[in-house]
Amino acid sequence: MLRLGVTLFIVTAVMAAALGLVYSVTKETIAAQEEAKVLDAVALVLPEGASAEAVAKTVDGRQLPDYFVARGPDGRVVGYALVCYGKGFSSTLELMAGFTPDGVITGTSVLKQAETPGLGERVNEVRAEGTLWTAIGGLFSPAEGRAGPPPEPWYQTQYRGLDARGLELVKGAADPDRNQVEAITGATITSRAFTDALRDGVTAFLARTDIPR
Repeated sequence: MLRLGVTLFIVTAVMAAALGLVYSVTKETIAAQEEAKVLDAVALVLPEGASAEAVAKTVDGRQLPDYFVARGPDGRVVGYALVCYGKGFSSTLELMAGFTPDGVITGTSVLKQAETPGLGERVNEVRAEGTLWTAIGGLFSPAEGRAGPPPEPWYQTQYRGLDARGLELVKGAADPDRNQVEAITGATITSRAFTDALRDGVTAFLARTDIPR
């Protein structure tokens, strides 16, 4: 009985050590991947040609990005990028929002979400263009000349050019001139979480007195 207990202890200790080693090896890799994802999102949501600089904050003794400020060639502030959060149907949405000093949205990108497939998950849905036959034909046509920026999720493109502080979510056709966006059919909660995250996040940020203008 004693021998069995010692054996189990040794096996458990070895497994714990192995798991700790794997975690220590993969921790930096995961952190690097997450950082790269954030930087890619920043480049996506800010105005083209602007240079972005991270402004850090201290959390538990660590320096982490608080937000990103974008400047034009003349050094003037042309926008910001900020991570916003919204409570969805089955997860917390984590979004990167790009916007001008006046609060006009220049782009959005979803960093994390675990919403219902086929419903709330459609915040990342890209609508197919063309027909089945054109898609099949494209498989056999030269790839030259087809390169370009990847298509954007249709839902997120609605927000570009709107004032984040006055966003209004509606069911059915939206009127951009009235600062409206159309909710995803069957996923109103997720749509509202997305909208509220942008509105609340940008509004609170622009009310700060410690940001460069």
